[in-house]
Amino acid sequence: MVFLVAQEGLFSDIASIISSLAGTIGHQMFPSGDLAGLRRMQITSPHPAYWRLLFSKIPENWRGEAQEKIWALTMKNMAIMAPDIHTPKMSIGTVLALIALDSGGDPSIPGNPMEARLLALLSAPEKRLEDHIRLMARFLRSKEKSIDWVEMFYFLITKDRSKKEVISRKIAKSFYEIAFSHKTEGI
Repeated sequence: MVFLVAQEGLFSDIASIISSLAGTIGHQMFPSGDLAGLRRMQITSPHPAYWRLLFSKIPENWRGEAQEKIWALTMKNMAIMAPDIHTPKMSIGTVLALIALDSGGDPSIPGNPMEARLLALLSAPEKRLEDHIRLMARFLRSKEKSIDWVEMFYFLITKDRSKKEVISRKIAKSFYEIAFSHKTEGI
């Protein structure tokens, strides 16, 4: 199955699925045992909470074998970030630049820690991506920040190099727009 970000119907489907998942996983009434199970689960051997969420929240046309790993990775990292999980249109790049600014750093300086985190995530090889997503989720949880998981879902599920590059560039651009916009505000 080919996933195109530009197809409006697919985007709205995923946006509502992600919002529902984030609302459920981040809700104070979500069972703590299920939350812990999702956080600890191996992507190749999902926790029963994963299967319950998969079949109750995700339509059949998004439950193919190829998508199961991406859903497991998404749910695991949403659980790590809970309760602050999803903010629509809040790019991971934007969030990292804002964290740098909030901590008194300057995200426009080359090699700053938030830029390094972002570039490590965006350039991670496929076999290391799971580790980078987990580290990012833990970091965001420690800062009590949420991201747009629709963007992250498309970043994870897109395998075509040119399409993945478009998503990566959009994420990077969101970081640098914030990084350099604070410099022009004082002019």
